[in-house]
Formats: sequence, structure tokens, C-alpha cells
Amino acid sequence: MACILALDTTVAGFTLAVQHNGAPFGVAEHAPRSSSTMHPALVKLLEDHAIKPGDIDTLVITVGPGSFTGCRIGMAFAEAWRLAQPQVRVVGLPTLAVLALQVKDLAGIENGFRVLLDAAGGQTYGQDFDEQGVAVNEPFCVPLAEAVATPLQIAAANLPLCDAAKCHLQGLLPETLLQAAQNESLHVPLEIAYLKPLNYQTKAVAGA
Repeated sequence: MACILALDTTVAGFTLAVQHNGAPFGVAEHAPRSSSTMHPALVKLLEDHAIKPGDIDTLVITVGPGSFTGCRIGMAFAEAWRLAQPQVRVVGLPTLAVLALQVKDLAGIENGFRVLLDAAGGQTYGQDFDEQGVAVNEPFCVPLAEAVATPLQIAAANLPLCDAAKCHLQGLLPETLLQAAQNESLHVPLEIAYLKPLNYQTKAVAGA
């Protein structure tokens, strides 16, 4: 049976999930993400379920858009794992599409909806999805006031002050990560999805 390890560091904290011999296991941690917190959590997750690193044949990483630091942590994790276990298959998942899967599992969201995620610097990442959770446009990055100006229901991730949201998500659930990992239509290249220029803050100050 396939053994899948999935990781998200792009939303809030980190989420780890593993599926081995058809059984799913996982941990979600909303504390700050770092090697000092992620590594012990990963070791414990694997040890608790008698899984060795060499057992894992597929590694799935969310690639954003999301926290810049979080995206880099996830990418570094993937590259380090691939160096240590070159036989592993490594694939990416688009963060907003995985969040949309989680939204569909929540009560109260019907028809089309918009997923929003904190982009820092007064900006918000967003994408629209139909009633089946299929994306109907490309991800975008706009100020929050512009992002909520839509007739669609809104699901907000890591945006506690977004009063327009129908539901709020703290982070990704392990089971959602594994569901997305097994949906090959969501697989994307292992490349970080940047939507903001890296010097956007500098530009904003210069133009003030």
C-alpha cells in the first residue's frame, strides 16, 4: 500500500498528515512553525504509527499562495526530504484549492464561495470556487476591503477580523490534506505560488 506524507506550512502554524496501509493519521499545530516544533511533531507522528522515513513513497507539500516564510519552510522541507530519500515522489498542492475542500466539508456554505487567506501587508489572497469546490478563476491578491466586495459567501483562513466571512478556518485539517493529496487533479509542480512582488512593502513606502 502507498504511504503518503502531507505537510502544510502556508496557512497558520503547520499541519502534518500521513496515510499508511489505508489508515490516516495526522497532527495540526497552530503554534509558530519552525524546525524546533515541526521536527519533533513529525518524529512522534511516525514513531507512534511505526512508520519509517523509507516507507514513505509520496510527499505532498502545499505551495501557496500563503505565508512567504511558511512557503519557504515547506519547500526546504521537501528538498531536504528528497535529498535524504531520493526515491520519494514529491508533488505540490495549491493552498486555496485545499482550503476550498475543507470549506465544502463545513456546514453552512452553499453554492459558490470565495476563500480568503491573510497575505500580510494589508493584502489578502483569494480565489472563487463553484458549489462543487472547483476553482472558477485564478488566485488573486487584493486589499481585504476589495476581497470582501463580492456576492459570494466567504470563508476566511487566518483572518479573524474578517467580519464578512461565513466561516473562519484556523488552518488545514490533516484529513483535508490527505484528501487533497489523493486527488491528482489538484497536483501541481513543486514551485511556490508567488502573487505579490517581493518588494511590495518597499514600493508602498516609497509611494506614500
